[in-house]
Amino acid sequence: MIGDISVNICPVCGMFVVPKLKRGGCSKKYCSEKCRTKAANKRFSVANPGRRKEINKEWSLRNVEKERTRKRKYAHDHREQESIRHKMWRDKNREYVNSRNRKYTKTNKEQRRLNDEKRRAAKNGCENKLTKSEWLEILSKHEYKCAKCGTQERISLDHIIPLSKGGTHSADNVQPLCISCNCKKYNKIEVVAQSAVSVSR
Repeated sequence: MIGDISVNICPVCGMFVVPKLKRGGCSKKYCSEKCRTKAANKRFSVANPGRRKEINKEWSLRNVEKERTRKRKYAHDHREQESIRHKMWRDKNREYVNSRNRKYTKTNKEQRRLNDEKRRAAKNGCENKLTKSEWLEILSKHEYKCAKCGTQERISLDHIIPLSKGGTHSADNVQPLCISCNCKKYNKIEVVAQSAVSVSR
């Protein structure tokens, strides 16, 4: 009560409700139409959880860009919580995640290889510029063969100057080598003669 006028407190936002000067004091429960709508939506969601999910899904399908922007903003503002949530989901659905990863690796071998090398480059704090199109162009110019022995079996991405020695993950520092030649090279700086390929920019 303020003076001789009884007032309500909005149950949604906690603000004082502007009283209507009628007999009996304040007749309004919410401070604004926005709060009244929020309260009504909450009551509906509690009473009809299934229908609320359907409505939200329909809205998301009609407003794809808005939903994408909203999710990105939420993920950016709640990075730690999202990281924990994703980890819990992956742990709970380990079999599905492994199956999805195997399927992706099978259909996107070169992209998977590049992703692994990018992570390794980032871990070593190296410059990371190589794109998938550049790597595919290098492979094409070598006819998808090992630059050293010429085999087409188990081709891998090799850094001419190893990342551990300050090399970059870029088109001018990679060459295709088979797993065997790559292992023999190890972390030596070795430029294979026929691997000097300039990638068009």
